Amino acid sequence: MSNIINNQMIEDIRNLLINSRLLTQETASLKLSLSNYLTFSIQDLVSNKYLPTVEELQKELLRERNLLLKGSDNE
Repeated sequence: MSNIINNQMIEDIRNLLINSRLLTQETASLKLSLSNYLTFSIQDLVSNKYLPTVEELQKELLRERNLLLKGSDNE
């Protein structure tokens, strides 16, 4: 009887480990898919002009800086 219980417990643990490994693989795959989706979504937003590019942000910062400098010159 104790061999049956032990064998059953071993089988259960084996199945748990297999299921755990599968869940880990699925989770990693899901995270990779989500990461790729977000990367492409951001690229789409930039290419469709919904988000500014780095160059556009730099130009805007330079414009703001120049306006601030001109304002401090007038004081």
